[in-house]
Amino acid sequence: MGKIVCSILCFSFMVSMAPLGRAEEILVDSVIKQAVVYPSSARVTRVAKVSLKEGSQLIKFKGVQPGFDENSLSVSGKGTASAKILGAGIKVTYLKESPDEKVRELEAKLQLLDDQSAGLQGEMNTLLQKKTFLDSIKLFTGGQLPKQGPSERVATARYSIV
Repeated sequence: MGKIVCSILCFSFMVSMAPLGRAEEILVDSVIKQAVVYPSSARVTRVAKVSLKEGSQLIKFKGVQPGFDENSLSVSGKGTASAKILGAGIKVTYLKESPDEKVRELEAKLQLLDDQSAGLQGEMNTLLQKKTFLDSIKLFTGGQLPKQGPSERVATARYSIV
């Protein structure tokens, strides 16, 4: 079964000169502030409020819709302290199963139907192979079988033994 994709945006903020390798991770929810829809795309602006301490922090936004162009990602921040945004990127995390019970039930039903379909397809392929085999026998023996058919009794008086 296909796996559910959950996209998380990762932003690194730096307030002091602490090394990035020891960045504290902060998981935040963001809300959609604005959405502009174009004929072939959309621009969505999400906002989250985060209080940062001195040092490096890795801010992870959960619940962001997967499948957008990473090149269109832009990040900004504002506040009273000076902060430096070191980078922004998208990390896609593949989950083994959906956290939603209803989705798991539907995935299980879909898997069952896929299995049944594969079984029926296998039976159909076997029957087609048998038909092809029987057609080849019919083609090979077409002129060799008697015209009266196999169920008709043979009159022994017509045949002489030499």
